[in-house]
Formats: sequence, C-alpha cells, structure tokens
Amino acid sequence: MELPKQIKEFKAIDSEMLINPDFGIKNFSEIKLKFEETQRIISEMIQLAFGQEDFPEGIKAQILQIINEFNGHFNQIKNYSLEKDGAQQFRTHRQILDNFNNWYSFINQGFDNQGKPKNFLTIYNATKNIANESISKDQEKLKQYITDAKKAKADIDDILNALRKKSAEETVVDYANIFRVQAETYSSFRFKLKPWADKEIKIGASQIWLIVGIILGATLIFAIKYINEIFPFNGNEEIEIRIIQLITRFAFISFLIFLVGFCFRQFSISKHLYTINKHRQNTLDSYKLFLASLDREDGTTRNALMMEVAKAIYEAGSTGYISSKHQDNSPSIIEMTRLIKEEK
Repeated sequence: MELPKQIKEFKAIDSEMLINPDFGIKNFSEIKLKFEETQRIISEMIQLAFGQEDFPEGIKAQILQIINEFNGHFNQIKNYSLEKDGAQQFRTHRQILDNFNNWYSFINQGFDNQGKPKNFLTIYNATKNIANESISKDQEKLKQYITDAKKAKADIDDILNALRKKSAEETVVDYANIFRVQAETYSSFRFKLKPWADKEIKIGASQIWLIVGIILGATLIFAIKYINEIFPFNGNEEIEIRIIQLITRFAFISFLIFLVGFCFRQFSISKHLYTINKHRQNTLDSYKLFLASLDREDGTTRNALMMEVAKAIYEAGSTGYISSKHQDNSPSIIEMTRLIKEEK
C-alpha cells in the first residue's frame, strides 16, 4: 500500500533537529517534549489507520490534515537561520515557538488554528477504537497522555521562565556565533570537494587574495626577466618609436606592480577583518563565563565587565595587518557613553 507524500515526509522527521548546534542558544529545546509527544501519537495513528485498507476515509483525512500542520511547523524549524534572525532581534525564533505552542494548545483543547472543532486526542482515540483496540485501555492511555501533556507544559513553562531571566546572556552567545560566521567569511571559509565528499577545504577571502597576489607576483618576475621578448626594443629605430617602446614597457610593468600591491592590500584588509571578528567572538564566548563567576549582587563589577566587553567589540584596535594611520579614529563606545551621561 503506497503511503501519501506527507506521511513519507513525516517519517523522515528527526526531533534532534530542534537542538541543532548551529542554532546556538536559540535552539528549540523548550518545545522538544511537546514535539516528540505529538510525533509519537501521530506515528501510532499512521500505523493503525494506514495499515488497513478498509479504514474509514474520513478519519484518514483528519489524520493527514494534522500531519500537514505538523510537517509545516518542522519545516519552519529546519529552515531557521540564526544569522538572518539576529538582525531582526530573533523575532522569527519567538514566532516559531509561539506558533507551535498555540497549535499544540488548540488541537489538545478541541480546536484547530481557525477555531473549528477538532480534538487531536479524540481523533487518536477513535483511530484506536476502529482498529479494534480495547476501549478501557484507550481511555487509560488517553488520560496518561493528558497527564503527560500537562506535566510537559509545566516543565516547559519552568524552562521558559528560566530562559527569560537569562535572555541577555543568551543573546550575547548568539551574537558570538554571528561574529564566528563573519570571521569565517574572511578567512577559513569551508567547502567540500567532489566526489570526495568527506574531504573539507578551508579557504576565505584573505587566502584568495594571497593566491592571486602570488600568481601576479610570479607574472611580474617573468615579465621583467623576459621583457625584451615581450616588448622588443630596437636601438636603431627613430627616437619617437624608441620612446613609445619604453613607455609601453614602463606602463606594463607598472600595471603589474599595481595589481600585486592591490592584491596584498586586500589580503591585509581581509585578515584584519577576520582578526577583529574572531576577537569579538572570543570576547562574547568568555563573557558568560566571567559573568557566572561574579556575585549577582555586585552590580558595579558587572557593569565594569560589560563596559570592557563593549569596548572590545566596538573598538577595532590594532591587528598588525593595517597601518595604524589608516584605522578609524572615531570616538570609542566608552567615550560616547560618557558624553551621553554628561548631557543628561
């Protein structure tokens, strides 16, 4: 018996995607219990309803509708991008959580997202009854699922409260991941070679500019060595022709020198940006550890730590790749904060 497409998609769902390490602290662990509980019930209904050819089509249609909605919530989680959502203050992350929690509440209270009557647990119970399961056994299991759901909701509410208290610390860690991605763009960008899918090469903008610069440098050396073959010079020609030949040689060599210098300047800029973003990532990664070691009542030290973290993030500093005279001399975040306080 051929299963519908949405059931095949449902069977491929892995709940471990909710705690994908790429999501950082903004993972979806707080709905994992509800997610796995609903997934378990749907799996049982699929086994009972679609394992029999004479099963009522009306019940099958309702089960398929629930599966479509469940698959939709999982696809939102699977397609979530931490980097894109960081620019929007993680509103998408909160919306995904709220959508699933609201959907979970609706179907267990007897309504769907449009307010139409539909009790998820009633459909589940009817499926088991039609499959000739014991009514008394079904009622006991139904009560157990309701108890487990309430317990899971209470546990998730406790987790939510704890997460809200630490939202500032979590946001810091999430932005550390964003800086990590930015750093890898300029140096250590990963890609895999085909057909050797298990071989991974790391290369970024700085490495690309360095390779191009080396190739152009070799071209420059070659051009200088064989300049007479590339641009022949005849001393017996008229003075005007000899001047043009010399200018052509000079322009060609000068252009190659300019390209070599440009490539190595771009290499220095990319390495400078990589170093800065890596430094920001390391600063934010260590911030939470320092914060945990401080007394919660010690507001002065905590504020001082936050100011140092802000200074490390917003002040570029010297990396050695760019001359100090080319770096930004605009007022630092610390100076701007002090000016604002003085105006108040």
